[in-house]
Amino acid sequence: MRRTPSERVRREALADAASGRPSRIRVALYACIDDDREPLEVMTALRRCAEARDWVVVSAVYDAVSPTVARSDRKLWPVVENMLMARTVSGVLVQSDEELARGADEMHELREWVAQQSAFLLSTQVEGRAASATSDNRSPEALPAALSTFGYTRGGRTK
Repeated sequence: MRRTPSERVRREALADAASGRPSRIRVALYACIDDDREPLEVMTALRRCAEARDWVVVSAVYDAVSPTVARSDRKLWPVVENMLMARTVSGVLVQSDEELARGADEMHELREWVAQQSAFLLSTQVEGRAASATSDNRSPEALPAALSTFGYTRGGRTK
């Protein structure tokens, strides 16, 4: 019998509570990719950032459209919104704010909405450059192109 992601999250939370350990923060990874970036590299870099913070990656999705396309017109952004509203995740990790908003006002509105969901939104980009995803300061672009335990489908969910 397959369990849904929300059932699995609840089961893991109960296991953490029963053990006396604090529950780990659950996050979704999201990207909007329509350029020459390799989706596997982008998602691997985001995953490494999350794991470096000891966060649990519940879902990793990307839309294969231009960041100028409204979030409401994207195929997979609503999946992330639903996870936030259902409290399946406590946060969303992206590489750049530009993947989510077309300006400071739109980004401010999005951050307010995310905060209303008792969640957070974190961009790995710091002052115009991507934050390092590795301990040896390699940029995310320098990460390996393949990881045996990490796959993806174009415009779809990664696992």
